Parts: sequence; C-alpha cells; structure tokens
Amino acid sequence: MQKKLILFIHGFRSGKKTWQRKDKYKSIYQNFKNDKDLSAKYDFEIFDYFTKVSDIFSNSLILGKLFGWAKTKRNISIIELSELLETEIKYKYSNYESIIIVAHSMGGLVTKSLLIRHLRESKMNNIHLFISLAVPHGGSNIATIFKRIFKNPQLFELATLSRFTREMEQDWAKYQKDLPKTIYFQGKGDKIVYGSEIAIEDNPETVYTSDDHFSIVRPPKNDICYITIRKICKDFAENSN
Repeated sequence: MQKKLILFIHGFRSGKKTWQRKDKYKSIYQNFKNDKDLSAKYDFEIFDYFTKVSDIFSNSLILGKLFGWAKTKRNISIIELSELLETEIKYKYSNYESIIIVAHSMGGLVTKSLLIRHLRESKMNNIHLFISLAVPHGGSNIATIFKRIFKNPQLFELATLSRFTREMEQDWAKYQKDLPKTIYFQGKGDKIVYGSEIAIEDNPETVYTSDDHFSIVRPPKNDICYITIRKICKDFAENSN
C-alpha cells in the first residue's frame, strides 16, 4: 500500500533549519523520521522557500544583479509562495493519496492561501489534514512594526489586521465545511503571535501547550505537544486505511 506524506513547512525568516536542526534539539520532523511506527506509514518531506527580513541581506540577489550569473532570490508574497507550494504538490507529490501538512508560523498562511484558492477555483488536492503550529491567522504585532522599516511583502501581509489576513479569515469561514480537517496549536509562552493562532471557524479543534513560538517545532518526545501531534498522525493513518 502506498505510504502517505507528511509535508513540513517553515515560517518567516527561516528555512530547512527549522526541521533539520544541528543543535542539541530534535525537531518534530527529525523525531518522526526516526519513529519506526510512523515511518512505516509515512514519507516525510520539507517545503523550503526564500524568506529574509530584507532582500538586501541576500548575497545571491546582489551578485545576480551585478554579474548575472548567480541565481537571484527575493522575498515574494505569501500568495506567490502558495503557488510554489501548489506546484511542488502537483508535480512532486501527486502520487500520494493523502498529505498531512505540518506548518509553522507564516508557513500556515502559505498553506491556507493554497487551500482557499483550490476551493475558490474548484480544484482538487490531496491535502487531507492541516496541523497549524503557532500560525498568525490574525496577523502579528511584530510584523506590524517591522513593515514600516523593511519593504517586504511578507511583513505587510503578516501585519495585524492586514487586508490579506482579513480576506483570508473571511474566506476560511466561508469555505469551512469543504476545508481539510485543521488542528490548531497555541503555545501559551508565545509572545510573537499569541492570540491569533486560531482561525475563524465554528468549534475549532485547539491544542494548548506551554511552548513559545520556536520551541513548538522542537518539543521533547515526552512533551504534550509532541505526544499530541504524533497521536494525530498515527490515528489519521489508521483511520484512513
């Protein structure tokens, strides 16, 4: 039987290092890959994309402009990032009947943008479960401050009460009955997005943890956050056979 896929998506100003850690901590992704029960039922992949506070910090962008030989990278909008995600799922992961997305922070908004567009355009997809880790569904106050300094489309969209987040929330509520099952994780120690981690929907399924905005992606195996995410994925595999 074909394995299912768990696709991990990082947040703003991060990258694969969120999930492929080289410090003393192990991420959910790393622990899942070493879990014999889950590995028997799932493959694990990471969706990576370019995101920095400012484009001027990208050496490849500067070199590319000067010499034209380096691949240029720049911050693009969340909607554009969701189009990149759509392409990867369509061409790299189309052989999976079921995909679980585990998204952290802005990665959750990238996921939401894709799901809403698919419903709006009556497109099918194989995403059947969305685990939302500290995602700023209502925006982030920190982004509101920094958008005044850096001309970054991601910061403008992440800002509290931005047009982007307002419209996403309206669409999320509108298409609620057709969306994949979504489970929201709120870290009580989160000072970056606390209070906006739950999207507007009827009776949202929410898991509360003691994590902050960053520890939520690397909880110890005996932590309620890790135990819950593992159970959700294990139950999903067993119930969807």
